[in-house]
Amino acid sequence: MKKTIITRIGLILFFTTSIQAQNDTLEYHYSQLHQYVYTDQDSTYYHADKIIPVASRHKAYDYLFYTLTMVNYSAGYFHNLSKLRESTHLADSLFTTHHTGLQNLGLRDYTDITVQKQFDKGLYYYLVGHYKKARSSFNSMLETLSSLPDSFQTANDYASISSAYNYLAKMYTNEGKYELAKLYYKKDLQFLKEKLPIQQENISHVYRLLGEVYMKEGQYQEANRYILASLNHDLKDFTTEESNSIAAGTGYMVENYLALSKVDSAKHYLSIMRRALTDNSSYAPNYYLNKAAVLDKEKEKKGALTAYLKALELAKAKWNNSPHSNIAQIHDKIASFYQREGQTTLALEEYNKGIAQVYGNSIERSTLNLITLVNLLKNKANALSTFQTTEARNNILQTVDLGIRTLDSLKPTFENHGDKYQLIENAYQLFETGIAASFALYQLDNDPGYIDKAFYYLEKSKSILLMEALLSAKATRFGSVPQSLLEEESSLRKEISLLEKQQHTAKKTSNKIKKRLFLLKDEYHKLMATIEKNHPEYYNLKYNTKVVNLNEIKTLLDSDQAFISYFYGSENLYAITAGNKKNGFYRLDTSKNLNEQITTYYHTLSTPGILNSKLITASAELYAQLLEPMQNDFSAKERLLIVADGALNYIPFESMVVSKETDKINFLAEKKSIGYVNSATLYKELSGKKEQNHSVLAFAPSFMGSKNDKLQSLKSNKDEVAAILGHFKGNGFIDSEATLANFVKEPNLFGILHLATHATVNDTLPELSYLSFEPVEGQESTLHVSDLYNLKLNANLVTLSACETGIGNLMRSEGFISLSRGFYYSGASSIAGTLWKISDESAAELMDYFYKNLAEGKTKDAALAQAKRDFIVYNPLKAHPYFWAGFIVNGDVSPVTAQKNNIVWWVLCFLILGGVVFFVLKRRKSQV
Repeated sequence: MKKTIITRIGLILFFTTSIQAQNDTLEYHYSQLHQYVYTDQDSTYYHADKIIPVASRHKAYDYLFYTLTMVNYSAGYFHNLSKLRESTHLADSLFTTHHTGLQNLGLRDYTDITVQKQFDKGLYYYLVGHYKKARSSFNSMLETLSSLPDSFQTANDYASISSAYNYLAKMYTNEGKYELAKLYYKKDLQFLKEKLPIQQENISHVYRLLGEVYMKEGQYQEANRYILASLNHDLKDFTTEESNSIAAGTGYMVENYLALSKVDSAKHYLSIMRRALTDNSSYAPNYYLNKAAVLDKEKEKKGALTAYLKALELAKAKWNNSPHSNIAQIHDKIASFYQREGQTTLALEEYNKGIAQVYGNSIERSTLNLITLVNLLKNKANALSTFQTTEARNNILQTVDLGIRTLDSLKPTFENHGDKYQLIENAYQLFETGIAASFALYQLDNDPGYIDKAFYYLEKSKSILLMEALLSAKATRFGSVPQSLLEEESSLRKEISLLEKQQHTAKKTSNKIKKRLFLLKDEYHKLMATIEKNHPEYYNLKYNTKVVNLNEIKTLLDSDQAFISYFYGSENLYAITAGNKKNGFYRLDTSKNLNEQITTYYHTLSTPGILNSKLITASAELYAQLLEPMQNDFSAKERLLIVADGALNYIPFESMVVSKETDKINFLAEKKSIGYVNSATLYKELSGKKEQNHSVLAFAPSFMGSKNDKLQSLKSNKDEVAAILGHFKGNGFIDSEATLANFVKEPNLFGILHLATHATVNDTLPELSYLSFEPVEGQESTLHVSDLYNLKLNANLVTLSACETGIGNLMRSEGFISLSRGFYYSGASSIAGTLWKISDESAAELMDYFYKNLAEGKTKDAALAQAKRDFIVYNPLKAHPYFWAGFIVNGDVSPVTAQKNNIVWWVLCFLILGGVVFFVLKRRKSQV
């Protein structure tokens, strides 16, 4: 808690009002009150109890509310939550009772008392973990202060605003919403440097809290930079009031240096932390946790356990033996300690104790409690996996199921994609443990129910962000939200996107842009919260957690199609197949370093050359590992639908060598047609969603006169577009006409979009990856992924005939965060993209074959497969997969046009011929 906030009422009212003490006793207790706040809570409460009834009776509001503030500060400092609750409720009651009298004090004094009351309530709810109520209090505090005229605002008001920002950000940090936390902390720093530049204490406070966020993100060096700046300031002027700040900062330094394996540095800061605290300090449990971690690192196991247990004892005392997430987290650490020591039974007991702290009928389902619960369930399931019994494995399934239900309830509270991904990433082991247990149980009795259970876990782990984005678009269309709100949401999103691009492309971002971005994002979050609260149909559509089962995916498959879904875990690789009468479940051999194999293979594939034994051998080995064990499940099928996972996303499976004859190498592309999708649930969402629209919108910028050295001229793409328009009707824009302005005019009128251009991938900030159009002076010529959120398409197929459009930052469970993925946000059903830099000439020829096959009514995967076969036949010197395997099709693989039915044509011909014969015979008969 910040000193500036707590003392504001006393400083202002004591010196600006003329009310005198009612008697010597009141004045005496008042003078004693302040000196005990940080050192002796009992004495603080004693003197407060003497002041409050007298001050209330005589309407001495300065004494009354300043005294309550001091009680709250002391209770907060010593974590006496029952006293803090009692005092805040009393302040509420007195505020209501004396409301008229308080208003008569005038705007300035009335605002001070109101803000302090809101702050104290927010603090109480923050400490007990009721973050929803805490946010409401701190936001009310900001609204009260923002309503003040500028001429009324003082340094204390600015400090109050800063405190509100701090607590809002800190709650986001505790919930794992790091991007939002950084947004608020950076806003606060900017605000403080502008309004209170000389108050380094406040700036130092924010540095420490911002450093904590970077620490939790694993950016330890960046964290140290901020935390050290804060610590150096606090240690210069050490007082009792600063002890908690010093303890927090040194505690973070201990954690950082342990993560960096610098134990001596960790011990140095641990010793400073010890000197700053006593055992009755609210930060004492943190000290013993850090001490335990240091001792554990040094293999002093007995001392480490003693320190862990001491931390638990102090935490229980701190929270008055009431259930709390802090106690649950300490149980989790003790359990992990026991598990590392091989004492799994003791570990499970601790996990269960931790779960009881955050899960139960009488315990609030706060975000912090739910996050703690997921972590405990994940670790408990992992501990159970050490017991190779049916009972333990079934217990794992129950534990994982509860963890997934908890995750489902958490996901709607995470708005930022990065934070939501981190939430899923942290829980990933939960899915893997569930799949492993399902496989072990399936091996025992061949019960297909275990395949269904494992497939449920697979689907729950995949493409959560992409699926949610599509459901969000669906909710916008069908969620009964008033058009005015949808327009407001769209307008805010567009402006945020524009400013973020300006922010990331500018050499130095102006404070004006930063301020505007913060306000827009804050407004956007509040708008979305309002829409979701007031329109349950929208909420239910957007956060639909149902995933498809194997029976459903079978109904979506064609008769000539098989389905394979992979799960690339930390320890094992699993695959589930469907399409035959019996589903398959496999644990695949990863005894070799599969990641290294895939990396080497991808590098070989994406480098032009000739076929050689090294490539053929590597390809055949991958086929033997990834497909051969299940080939009986798909050998009778002509087409495969593959859900890749992890590093498997780098592999175009059709490039694998399935057999080698004396004078011929057989690639999988020559045997099977392959389509890809991020998850089976996504496939269902995309399948059959578009009305057939065969018109093509194609672009082929030449970049001949481009001043950008990175944009090399493209010589074959205009021929590529011409060939495509020979197979489909539509519009083609080439050379100087292939501008972004022409593209964004009416792209939703076309069922097929083809962009033969350059792509630039930004792995650090994927939303800033872009496609380039023909440059025009004074006009925008790049289409960023972030722009695609605001683009409305009705495309059955988007083909990105550019370099590396299907690749990007690989995120476990999500796949590539690529340019092509962005078009799903706009409404595309399927995307043909590239996994590496494709030869311009090869791309043009492949696309000619591809669109010819599409025009004949072939499915997209079959059309592309046949194009690759034709390319290999007509270009024997380019049989190396570099030239043809890089193009893949992802999403709905159904045809873009109705297939020409040869039987129908034969029947029609027969009827026509029969009619002619009948007419001739009849005519001859009449002549006779």
